[in-house]
Amino acid sequence: MLDTFNSPEKELNPPTFSMPVYAADVISSLQNLLVHDVRRKKVIKGAELDALKEFLTVVSKYLDLGQHYNSEIAWLKRKVDEKSEIQRQEWLDLLAEMTLSTDNVHYIACHGSKPHLRGYPCGLWIMFHAMTVNRYIQGEKPGRSSSIKWYIYLLFPFIADGTAPIAHALNRFVPRFFSCGFCAFHFAKMTSNVRLAGEDVYPDRPSDEPPFPLEVPDPSTLPAAPKSAREEVLWLNTAHNIVNKRLSGNPSEDPAAPKIVFPSPEQCRACWSEAARQKVAVDKFAATPDKTEELLAYLVHHYRPSSWRWDGVCVSFEDIFHVNLGVDTFSTTDMILVGVICVCCSAALAVLVALICCRWRRSRRGHLPLPTNA
Repeated sequence: MLDTFNSPEKELNPPTFSMPVYAADVISSLQNLLVHDVRRKKVIKGAELDALKEFLTVVSKYLDLGQHYNSEIAWLKRKVDEKSEIQRQEWLDLLAEMTLSTDNVHYIACHGSKPHLRGYPCGLWIMFHAMTVNRYIQGEKPGRSSSIKWYIYLLFPFIADGTAPIAHALNRFVPRFFSCGFCAFHFAKMTSNVRLAGEDVYPDRPSDEPPFPLEVPDPSTLPAAPKSAREEVLWLNTAHNIVNKRLSGNPSEDPAAPKIVFPSPEQCRACWSEAARQKVAVDKFAATPDKTEELLAYLVHHYRPSSWRWDGVCVSFEDIFHVNLGVDTFSTTDMILVGVICVCCSAALAVLVALICCRWRRSRRGHLPLPTNA
């Protein structure tokens, strides 16, 4: 067990610094999700099974919990992929074989002032953010065969790949499995513009009464649907701040950790323009961080695996080394590819400059006066 976390005295005001991401918060919420929320279904089949498979796919690909836990998630994904339906007992039997679902892990940064506050949803949000950031860091590099695509994305990050697998997986999974029906319907509505053609807007939850008329929302009222890993990081932060604003003052809000826009001007001053800071000083939800590049850099640094703390989690140093260095390590092949791309770009630039110079010389000659005979 790594160093234990000693909680400071509770404060009524939120901290002006950013609490680090604790692996314990993510693991605790993932345990709750698998052991409690998914098991609520007597039988998982059809659209629900598809949503579960899609969710486990993005979790296994983009959530880095170290080699041990990652291998367990990959194993669970393979088992679920083999099923055409899953009975509750089958699901429990699968979980019983995983230490991920049985390890005794407790919330740290997400620990609420009361047992029913924060905790599970707090850790879920962190997990979702971490997945979007990890996808951005990976640059959608599923294997060496697509390294060229990754380096092009690295050199030209503004290029959108047209996909948002995490956003779509969350839109399919959260409304169907999250135990809070009120939250599930709101999440389905807020993310409805990321669904594919022909997919339902709202989940079938007969035991939960919808908190509003189930109408298709106007897309202009929703966060713009992401089309790249970069946009997915920013989209989720926007969505999270929308939820924070809606739940501010709600009985579910922890008075020891009031809802705010994240990151606040105190947490990331560079993320806010002066005008936005002035607005939020009057009303804490009157503005959001409006300096996009600075915000992206902050979110990536905050949620990336190498920034995590592993207090309260039984892991080996090998696991931590893998999480901190694995996705950022470059091989000789990587460096050669970067060199080749740089040389090609330099050569193309040199050719372009040469062509411009030749054209300029020809143009200049055409304007020289003709020689006259003495």
